[in-house]
Formats: sequence, C-alpha cells, structure tokens
Amino acid sequence: MRIGVIAAVGLLVLAIWTPCHAQDAATRALPPSAEIRHWYGWQTFTTDGIAAGLFLGGVADHQSTAVYGTSALVFGLGAPVVHLAHRHWEYALCSLGLRVAGPLLGAVLGSQGDTETRAVGGPPTTPSAQYTTIGAAIGGVAVSLLDGLVLAYDQAPAPAPQRNQLIEVEAFPSLALLPHGALLGLSGSL
Repeated sequence: MRIGVIAAVGLLVLAIWTPCHAQDAATRALPPSAEIRHWYGWQTFTTDGIAAGLFLGGVADHQSTAVYGTSALVFGLGAPVVHLAHRHWEYALCSLGLRVAGPLLGAVLGSQGDTETRAVGGPPTTPSAQYTTIGAAIGGVAVSLLDGLVLAYDQAPAPAPQRNQLIEVEAFPSLALLPHGALLGLSGSL
C-alpha cells in the first residue's frame, strides 16, 4: 500500500509541475509592471460550489454513486472549461491534472484510516469508505483553492502611459534662401 501512496504523490507532483510551467520564455522575460492581472477565480469557485453541493447531496443520499459521479464530472471539467473560456489552455491542463490527482491522493491517504473490523468469533465486516470520502473532499478543497487563487488570472499588457502634451516639444531647423541673403531658423511647436 505504501507503493500506491508514493505513486499517487509522484503523479500529483508531475501533474502540478508539467502543464503549469508551459509558459514561453518571452512571457517570463517581461517586467512585472508590463502586465495587468485580472482575477476570474470567482468563476472557478462557482463551478466548484456546484460540485460541492452535488458531493454533499451524494453523502446525504447514502453514498449515491450516480450523484458522486455527477459531482466528479462537474468538479473535474468545470474549472478547466472556465480557463479555456479565458483562452488559457495551459491553465486548463494544469487544472485538469490537479483535479484528477488531488482528490485521488486524498482518497488514497484517507483510505488508510478505513479499517476492517471483526466481531469476536464472527466474520469480518466490510470497511466503510468514510475516511476515503473525507480524504477525497479535503483533496478537492485544496485543489479548488489552489486553482482559484493561483491559476485564475488573465494577464493583459499594461496601457502605455499618457504623454503630457504641455512639455512635448517638436522642433526642426529651417533654411530660407533669399535673393539678398539667407535666413536660418528654428521652428516648431510646444
């Protein structure tokens, strides 16, 4: 079982690291003042809220697999679709990887608490999935917070500063040749 936990942690690290660092070098080379960040995390939190409501509905419905499946579908695809709508395919891939690996890792870790009980002299009972469910929920909340607070930003170029027209000087030399001489001058505007 320890190999499964180690493999799950390794997959989570790989899922987090790879797509999130897919930005090109030109974007990273810009100075921080050259971009304005706009947060759209409320949209990812909205899809996660719908998924959480469905998850709690599954718990209330005595571990309903149909409701859990719908919750998982909304949780897994909701925020990546929001990232795609904002034209951030790399964030969508990162979000999808996090949303698969986070609850899975939480469920694997939580399942370590689900034990099989045996009555004295009786057959073993089936272990409950209580801690597995709690672990998946904790993993989902952690991923939702990470996605909404770290990934959900649009970055746009900062507008160029406006020029002060009062101190702008345009000047150019002028030369006029006349029959009895020449005029040399400087003309322009402020």
